[in-house]
Amino acid sequence: MALEKYLLFEAGGRQFSVSFADILQIIAAEEPSPLPDFPDYVLGTIAFDGSVIPVISLRRRFHYEDKPVTDRNCIIVALSEDKRVGLLCDSVAGFTELNDSDIMPPTDLNEEASARFLRGEILLGERHILLLDPIKLIKLGDEAVFQTADPEEGKEDTEQ
Repeated sequence: MALEKYLLFEAGGRQFSVSFADILQIIAAEEPSPLPDFPDYVLGTIAFDGSVIPVISLRRRFHYEDKPVTDRNCIIVALSEDKRVGLLCDSVAGFTELNDSDIMPPTDLNEEASARFLRGEILLGERHILLLDPIKLIKLGDEAVFQTADPEEGKEDTEQ
């Protein structure tokens, strides 16, 4: 059983993790360009590596107190299911290496209260850490909005 690396980070005083396999890059936080008609937890978009990606505020997504972006914040650019998304977090706390057996299945109360965005839960000493699936942070009812926002659309017009 091989060890896999996981990034540890914080948002709203809670500990989270994402697999290194899902991470493209960690960048300094910048102010996203707001988008009309997007969910409130999507702050807008940023330019990244020749494309435009949505930025999800983890504080807003999990209904934590909203705070202004500071130089301690960062954006974790993640790739999952061929989609890129930026996750705005408060700070990066480090990394850990885990076996599959170290990851507990996510809590799943029922269909309405399921945490589909969780890949699992981790206990590191006394710390309880939620292992996230970056793309599944997009709420089911909001997926259509993301699918209609094609960042490549209109690109030809601006290049002429």
